[in-house]
Parts: sequence; C-alpha cells; structure tokens
Amino acid sequence: IQNNGVIRRGGNVFIKSTGSETKLSPAGSGIISFHNSATMNTGDETMRIDANGNLLLNNTSAGARLDIREDTNYAIRAEDATGHYFRVNTGGDVDMRGDLVVQGTITAQQIHCGTVEL
Repeated sequence: IQNNGVIRRGGNVFIKSTGSETKLSPAGSGIISFHNSATMNTGDETMRIDANGNLLLNNTSAGARLDIREDTNYAIRAEDATGHYFRVNTGGDVDMRGDLVVQGTITAQQIHCGTVEL
C-alpha cells in the first residue's frame, strides 16, 4: 500500500480509495474480470469489463455495450415490489406481467394475443 491510498500487486493492479469512492484499474488498457473461484481462469469468470468499457456477464466477447449470456434461464429480469416484471429468456422470448405502454410504432411479423393471431 502506498501512502497515496493506492494498492499495487506486481505493478498490474491499482485499487484506490478516497473515502467516498473506490477505484479499480488494470493499470493500463485491458480488462477487469470477476471470478467465482480462486483459480481465476476463463471457466470461472462471471463478469468482465473490457478495454472499451463494455460490460459482459457470463461472456468473454462483447457483441454490445451490455452483453449477457445465459444458456438455460432468463438472461434479463426486472421486477417491482408488486410482482410486475419484464424478462427475456434464452430463446429470445419476452415475458411481461403488467401493462405495456408504447409511444411510437410497433413493427412485427406476427402478434399473438392469447389464442387470437393479429
């Protein structure tokens, strides 16, 4: 630990705390990765911030600014206290519980409402 609050390990990692903010850096351009075991290899990586600032969850190659990979369940889920939710499953299907409000145009090949096809 240096006297300016910076922690270095082998010159490759910076962690700095100012009391109101903690900063983490790969000490240059590179990635910051988070793992779920002490082996810290690609197989146990759970989150990554790449050199371009893309956030990747369960993926190591960014296809977008936020890239989430999930092979068996819901990749995205947002729920409020009343149980209304929005979620996207691994097949790309979107489930919603609550009202859908759209301002603008909806473009779709097919729309299904229960047993009625529009």
